[in-house]
Amino acid sequence: VADEKDLFEKIFATYAQSEASSTAADIVQRRVLANLQDSVRAPAAAADHVPVALATERLSGREQGVAERKTVEALAPTLEYIDQMTTREAVVGFTRRVLEGCVAGVAQRRDFHLHKAKGETSKAFLTRHARLSRQVRAQSEASPGAPVLNAFTVPVLFNHVLRAVAARLHDGALALSLFNRVKTDLRLYSVVCNQATYNEMLKVHWVFFGKRSLCEIELLVVEMQNNGFAGDGQTFVVLLKILAAYHAMKAGRSSFSPGGLPVWAHEDDKRVRNLAAKLQVLGKLLERERLLATADRSARCSRHALGPA
Repeated sequence: VADEKDLFEKIFATYAQSEASSTAADIVQRRVLANLQDSVRAPAAAADHVPVALATERLSGREQGVAERKTVEALAPTLEYIDQMTTREAVVGFTRRVLEGCVAGVAQRRDFHLHKAKGETSKAFLTRHARLSRQVRAQSEASPGAPVLNAFTVPVLFNHVLRAVAARLHDGALALSLFNRVKTDLRLYSVVCNQATYNEMLKVHWVFFGKRSLCEIELLVVEMQNNGFAGDGQTFVVLLKILAAYHAMKAGRSSFSPGGLPVWAHEDDKRVRNLAAKLQVLGKLLERERLLATADRSARCSRHALGPA
């Protein structure tokens, strides 16, 4: 207790010092901080002079949704080609070609990413994407096994492979291996994985590995959020089903509970509480997005009803 009291008094004395007692080291630190702030301002000021054609903007949720839907439609022949694969070797071989082509595209092709230019309207961007989708469709029809690879098509292809491996080939370990393979290369990871990828992997962990994967599921949710994906409606449904299944096992009312015995652990309870808290936050976010989308639709309908001024 005496040691703790002494430590507390030292900490209190440190923070109770007045500004007048600043040492030479404090002055040096302030100068370093000022220089750092100046160095940060310089690139920011220079960025104001970047040509508009080189600046980009983030896609809105609506633009992302339209782009993904059009890409899926354009890749229909290739997705059907994947569905016709009957062996793991065929799926792995196709996936390897896609990932190798993705790495080459990121490194060598300037048109691999389709950015929204600074100030570009949503209509103009979607028109450019529609033109790209027609090229993707033509290539997919001509050669289903060698589709166009870009930042829009690769995530769709990879997520379809994950679904095929898990749902049709019933190989959760292979799906997990493919996901981990992507994570070994930052270029692949930044292009291939999107919200749908994390949703698929959450399902894979629970369906194939069950309660023992609760730690991995929690880590995957954290990884997803750290990479900028807050979750969507599908994420909410998957997490809700995982929590419901766990509570059924804990109550002994699950097919995984032999003889009605409860199956649970204190560590599992901790994971489930953390996931429940994240689920609650996601639910509030989705509700806010729903309200904003409703307000946006109402505003567009009002403008359409009023017509041109």
